[in-house]
Amino acid sequence: MNKKITVSLTSKQVKELTKIMEKDLDECGRKISMEYLIRKAVDDYIIMQKKLNRMAKLSAADRAAEM
Repeated sequence: MNKKITVSLTSKQVKELTKIMEKDLDECGRKISMEYLIRKAVDDYIIMQKKLNRMAKLSAADRAAEM
């Protein structure tokens, strides 16, 4: 069962989280920047919200064609 959790973080909290997470390496030894992943998730969320807002303004026929 997957649940989505939404949190609000200050930039200081993001930096602290990044420091903690960057200490851990994945099994291949590659470092993953949590700050990059968080920023990408935020960017993706903003893009999705813009798409949803645009689709909400479309008529039902236009919405079906969009998908």
